[in-house]
Amino acid sequence: MAKQGDRWNAAHARHLLIRRLLLIGQVEEAEQRLSMLQPAVLPPALLATQEPVVAGIAIRRVRTRPARAALIRAAQAASQAAPNTKRLPT
Repeated sequence: MAKQGDRWNAAHARHLLIRRLLLIGQVEEAEQRLSMLQPAVLPPALLATQEPVVAGIAIRRVRTRPARAALIRAAQAASQAAPNTKRLPT
C-alpha cells in the first residue's frame, strides 16, 4: 500500500508542477509534461486535479469544447472521489 501511496504522491507532485507551469504562462511545457501522464491509472481524486489543468491549457489555446469536456470530467471525478459530499448547484 505504501508503494501505491508513493506513486499517487508523485503523481500529485507532477500535477502541481504542471499547474505551476501553466499559471506562469509556460503553456507549451505544461502541455508537454501533461501528455506524459497516464490518467487511466489515476484515482478519481487525482483526476479531479488534473482535468482543470487540461481545461486551463485548452482555454489558453482558445479551444472551448475540450475545455468544457475537461471541466465535466473534473466534476465527475470529484464526485467519485467524494461520493458522500453534497453537490453544488449547477
